[in-house]
Amino acid sequence: MMLFALCLTSFQAHAQRYLPGMKGLQVTAGMTDGVHWNSDTDFAYHIGAAYSVYTKNANRWVIGGEYLHKKYDYKDMQIPVEQFTAAVSYTHLRAHETLSDL
Repeated sequence: MMLFALCLTSFQAHAQRYLPGMKGLQVTAGMTDGVHWNSDTDFAYHIGAAYSVYTKNANRWVIGGEYLHKKYDYKDMQIPVEQFTAAVSYTHLRAHETLSDL
């Protein structure tokens, strides 16, 4: 709430510029199947990070990864399952799109 009020009082607006060489970092985390804090339940969570770089003409490279941890009930025990996901992408603007359209 304080951050929102601070943004309103700055009297300036700044937009993302898509400048060549501009870099960004995205970090995500969360609970997958709700919030369960004790170890006897199916506590599941995910964490991830992605790094992006803008190139010429507002094209963009993104590389990132995510980790998922989840437990499945089986008979009288729980089986932990872990998943690692990696992604690499390149976004290329089409010929009719220009920076003025963004």
